[in-house]
Amino acid sequence: MVEAAGGIVALSLALCVLIIPIWIMTRLFGKDGAKSVGGGSEDEKRKIELLLGQAEVMEKRLQTLESILDKQHPNWRSEL
Repeated sequence: MVEAAGGIVALSLALCVLIIPIWIMTRLFGKDGAKSVGGGSEDEKRKIELLLGQAEVMEKRLQTLESILDKQHPNWRSEL
């Protein structure tokens, strides 16, 4: 009976020390986990590039609007 309890303790210890950390690392850094950590697929990379392009266009539009406001209403920034 004592030997069975010792075997269960040894098995539990092996599970906690060896198997669980290995399982966690494979989930984080494995093939599927790499996408969530930052690897990403080609489709995700294209979406990010599209969003960056849209952000640049919006930034140019904002600069244009600010320059128009600067000419028409020079103190608009202080009135905010």
